[in-house]
Amino acid sequence: MKDGWQTKTLGDVLQKTDTINPSHSPDAEFDYIDVSSVSNATFEITATQRLKERTRQSGRRLVRTNDVLFATVRPTLQRIAVVPEHLDNQVCSTGYFILRPKTEIEHRFVFYHCSPRVS
Repeated sequence: MKDGWQTKTLGDVLQKTDTINPSHSPDAEFDYIDVSSVSNATFEITATQRLKERTRQSGRRLVRTNDVLFATVRPTLQRIAVVPEHLDNQVCSTGYFILRPKTEIEHRFVFYHCSPRVS
């Protein structure tokens, strides 16, 4: 670690995330990121599904640009990705833990901390 850098826990650098209530807008459409949407080879979101709120059974987790998604379902598969700008305010599966860095924290530090195979 470089001189002058501080050691922090994830709790120190992350902020709370959002959930949405589909009954507030049942006809709204959204891009849905399920666990298989993330490539564990490229660490990117490679596909989404376009759904309506009323058809969704689960996945009420709102994502924002630069959130880091970490799959909690079979985490050894390392399905980890950063939410790109075009998926801002979309929805991901509850099979993900969303790591949303505080504004003063660079999201890539959180991503690299969670993705040891990224070079």
